[in-house]
Amino acid sequence: NHKLLIMPDNLKDQQTLSLSFGIPPRFADWWTGQVFATLTNQRSSTIEPLGTYSFRQNNLRVNASQVLKLPKDFRMEWTGFYETASLVGNVRFDPRATLNIAIQKKLKGNAAFTFGVVDIFNSLENRV
Repeated sequence: NHKLLIMPDNLKDQQTLSLSFGIPPRFADWWTGQVFATLTNQRSSTIEPLGTYSFRQNNLRVNASQVLKLPKDFRMEWTGFYETASLVGNVRFDPRATLNIAIQKKLKGNAAFTFGVVDIFNSLENRV
């Protein structure tokens, strides 16, 4: 249970400009997906006992999800994201990424059996 609490008690100001877009590529009848991307420009400044400090960061985050319909009522899905270094107020986070994968077998009726692995590379840690 690692928790990180960030409170903006010394944040003087912050400006954020974001551009987002998404595309739903369909490669075949059995292969569909979605890709979303957000480009962000952030500027912030803090007031510290030793003076005022300014921070600026460009950030790109890409989320993707792909679904493959397989024979015999099987289905495979992978989701993941990659994010370059980012700012939260005056705190800079290192780049981070994750990849999740699952396979599902449809059973009788509306039932299904799903096996999945979250963060398969154990890479999703907040690093400041």
